[in-house]
Amino acid sequence: MPVNKQLRWEYLTLNPEDELEKHLSGETWDKVRDAWGYSTPPYGSEVVHHIWRGGIGYKCDIQSLLITVSPAAHNYVHKCSKHGVVACVYTKMLKGEFDPDEVKDATGLNLLALLTIWKDNEEVTHPYYVGLITEIENGIVRDSDNPPS
Repeated sequence: MPVNKQLRWEYLTLNPEDELEKHLSGETWDKVRDAWGYSTPPYGSEVVHHIWRGGIGYKCDIQSLLITVSPAAHNYVHKCSKHGVVACVYTKMLKGEFDPDEVKDATGLNLLALLTIWKDNEEVTHPYYVGLITEIENGIVRDSDNPPS
């Protein structure tokens, strides 16, 4: 899949604010956020993050796998990658921007099924993120201002 820097630039232009922080939770997130030295948003310049890499390690420049994140959120999603993927997919579903078929075509992966596997195999055990996976599985998408507690 060719690199599409134009798509990333357009995505950031249309989504200039962090999209993810309000869907992150837990002690590790609190530590990462606090390490950046900020107590309230905004936490700095936002970047476009790739939610998932393709099967051979390339970054997929498709709408479903792009999300704008702050430096603190970006650091967290690389530190706690499974929690990051769960929160990113949840966020994209809330926005109506996650297309599982587009993701499967680009990566060869059913990302929603993978989240279920992580939950069932207890690879994701934090109650908050297990709750997000359950909501994703059930197709329940809440108002973005009211994520599950």
